[in-house]
Amino acid sequence: MDREVSIVLSVEKRNYRKVAQTWYGLTDEQMIGMDVHHNPAASDGGRNIPEHLFVYHNTLHAAVHKDDFVLWSRTGGALGAAAVHKERDELGRSLHSLRIHQVRDDLGRSVLGVKNAERLHAEKDELGRSVHGVRAAERMHAEKDEFGRSVAAIKGNTVTHSEKDDLGRSIHGLKASERLNAEKDESGKSINAVKGGVRGAEVIRKLGVGIFLKENQVKGGLATGPIPVWNNGEKQIKSWTRPGEGWVRGNIPHENSLKALKKNGELPWWTDGICEKRSHITPGDGWKPGRSPKPLTANFNYESARESGRKSMNQRYVDPDHLELGSKPAAVLVRMQKSRGYPHGRENRVRIL
Repeated sequence: MDREVSIVLSVEKRNYRKVAQTWYGLTDEQMIGMDVHHNPAASDGGRNIPEHLFVYHNTLHAAVHKDDFVLWSRTGGALGAAAVHKERDELGRSLHSLRIHQVRDDLGRSVLGVKNAERLHAEKDELGRSVHGVRAAERMHAEKDEFGRSVAAIKGNTVTHSEKDDLGRSIHGLKASERLNAEKDESGKSINAVKGGVRGAEVIRKLGVGIFLKENQVKGGLATGPIPVWNNGEKQIKSWTRPGEGWVRGNIPHENSLKALKKNGELPWWTDGICEKRSHITPGDGWKPGRSPKPLTANFNYESARESGRKSMNQRYVDPDHLELGSKPAAVLVRMQKSRGYPHGRENRVRIL
């Protein structure tokens, strides 16, 4: 069955400035020097109704219509803006702008600003970003300094964060942070920060940058992290892939690990060429499956072990690819290589003493 659906909009009036003023609750004084912007444009079917009207300062209105006739039709706009914003406070802020944003909500935000922002940024791109915001940012930050930084952003930050507290922190930044992070979840984390993190991660994933670069998606890349651990209830090993049926991700539960240790005869032997031990996982770098030709586990002599340790620490090694690490005992050199993300196998060190 066919159905007809109709959308009823507000009644259109000729004086669209008065319509916008009433809709946003502005006084005649607050409307001085302000423009009323149609979105969609009147040429595209925009009407003189609240749903299509936005109140802008005339300079912002000109920026929105940068490529349109409005920018050129307001020859006297610069003079008018200078007159309206002539009065400034001690921080250099326009008293006119402060007046029109003096009505605040429970979070201290400008009611006019919130309404404008919600409607202005309703249209999103495929990444969930405001289409209007992206275009405005591209225009605003087009001019760069010698370091590639936005000239407009630097100027804005200088004024916005000029007022500091006793610790040298921006008072504006602190107030903004308090408002943004006022709402908390049951664990005490900022709901707004969590949402922002999720949105940011989604944008990065779609753009394919950072950890989502192709080279970071391979084994050992930033996105994969360390080799995952698998266990079958008695043994655990590190592997990029599932070792077989019955293996699950994670370390052996404590009670199962104790049971496995009681069955010592079932654990494999490992050797580093001198010592040997039984373990359900690799004891460390340089250890291989098998028995040592001169095991120290049987009839263990602590004095000889201490002597071996002294000899081992007296032996010096260097990393041929990273000579800046200096000559170190093998264990120390391996720790330094690991901490810097360098390869740390036996082939990555050369004995010099």
